[in-house]
Amino acid sequence: DEQLMYIWIPNSGSVYFADTNQAAAYAESRRTENVYFGLGTTSKNLGANKRPSALQVSSIPGLWLDIDIAGPAHKKTNLPASHEDAIDLLKSSLPLPPTILVDSGHGLHAYWLFKEPGRVETEDERQQAASLMRRFVLSFKYHAAIRGWAIDSVFDLARVLRVPGTLNTKPDAKQMVCSVRDADYENRYNPDEFYQFLVDTEEVRNDDDIAEMLSADKNP
Repeated sequence: DEQLMYIWIPNSGSVYFADTNQAAAYAESRRTENVYFGLGTTSKNLGANKRPSALQVSSIPGLWLDIDIAGPAHKKTNLPASHEDAIDLLKSSLPLPPTILVDSGHGLHAYWLFKEPGRVETEDERQQAASLMRRFVLSFKYHAAIRGWAIDSVFDLARVLRVPGTLNTKPDAKQMVCSVRDADYENRYNPDEFYQFLVDTEEVRNDDDIAEMLSADKNP
């Protein structure tokens, strides 16, 4: 069945695509405007003024992480000082290398792609995906905290991240190109390969906490 991805531009809205080439062409045509894409796909075109909530995401391609680098683009100071520091954190926290590593301009986006899209259409599938995504990010937050660093909580299933090839035009910071730094498409994983490496916490196992994270109010 048809899955839709979407490109979102602040102050402009969302455009939904069934064809990734068309999505890429649209992103390229708007490349100077802080262009984002939804990591989760959806089965419904919600229109230009809406992005899917976590409850409307029907599949995810894998797991992801967003690591900010210290500098004028970020108010936080407890961040990795360089891209090399961030990469070292990735390698030391998880022995499974990412499929794609993106230089966002002022940080790193890392993607671990699944061998098959992770469907999240039933309540049970959604709970499992949400729990895994949350545990995954919290594990990196734990390892970063040991070094005195903070990592954004990007575990919501409706997360958007910058499109490589477009400009990062954060206020008070130099314009930078978001670009693919490294990629190895042989690095594909099954979801159950990650669990043995993740920090186990009571917070992640709490059903009420997962339900709150999935609420539409938390994902406008």
